[in-house]
Amino acid sequence: MSFQEVFPIQMIGGEQWSGLIPLIVMTLSSILGLVFSPVKNGRVWAFNILIIGILIALASVSLTPGPISVLGGTLVFDKMSQLFTAILLTCGLATALMSFGYDQRENIHAEYFPLIGMSLIGMMVLVSTRDLVFLFIGLELLSLAVYILVAMRRQSPDAAEAGLKYFLLGGTASAVLLYGVTLVYGSTGSLLYPAIHEAFRQQWAAALPTMPIIGLGMIGVGFLFKIGAVPFHMWLPDVYTGAATPVSGFMISAVKAAAVGALLRFSSEVLAMPGLMAADGGFARILWVLIAATLLLGSLAGLMQQNLKRMLAYSTIAHTGYL
Repeated sequence: MSFQEVFPIQMIGGEQWSGLIPLIVMTLSSILGLVFSPVKNGRVWAFNILIIGILIALASVSLTPGPISVLGGTLVFDKMSQLFTAILLTCGLATALMSFGYDQRENIHAEYFPLIGMSLIGMMVLVSTRDLVFLFIGLELLSLAVYILVAMRRQSPDAAEAGLKYFLLGGTASAVLLYGVTLVYGSTGSLLYPAIHEAFRQQWAAALPTMPIIGLGMIGVGFLFKIGAVPFHMWLPDVYTGAATPVSGFMISAVKAAAVGALLRFSSEVLAMPGLMAADGGFARILWVLIAATLLLGSLAGLMQQNLKRMLAYSTIAHTGYL
């Protein structure tokens, strides 16, 4: 397979640019926030630039016409991506407003606000992409920014521990997901969701293939880690407790919403096959076990918590089970 087939280089038309406006606006606002953060009153500059960028991006999302496909379906701006993008931008706006003043009291540097913008870019890519490479890029852009946000309270030992734990476990989960991507690509010859779905449908019609199942399982591990499902939940309580309160709220809302949106798109476009989704099949049994374990552990462990943020962390685990 040629480079052109794997990464199709196409010209972007006028209508397609309208779908990319939220991403472009958030990219520019994040870069400008980093540029102005070292100057006098850099914290105020970075805050104002982020707020203006989010408001413009929100307005552009509401004005984007119909479903738009960019780069041969690599990015799709349909109703689902628009809905999740609006949710993510609203969560980012709320986090920025909650953080203004708090960041000064906690001696958090002005780069805090551009990092929120960069994490939003990764989230918007996650909920809009139909390509496994872009999925990984969006996931890493989101994760790297949030790793730093978690550890930005440098005077707090809990924040340092939370940042290190999140970085190590998140890096491991990303590596597992990336290895799953290589297995799926090796067995299907494509990175786009529709082509992967068609290849899987043909393979499942003949026999139950081993390599795609392992690849899907490893991609599933990455998704389950990001949404905080059992047994990949162990990082949530410590990270949410150690992070600054606005960052904990950002992770509970925006990061979880982005992971759920990406999982929803991947599931609906790749996994929707009769052989895989049969009610009496092994995949359904695995889902039942994961759902039951997530609901029970999140609810029962949350009852025993004395710390409010740890209780909220276990609450999000239970909510993951419902989702």
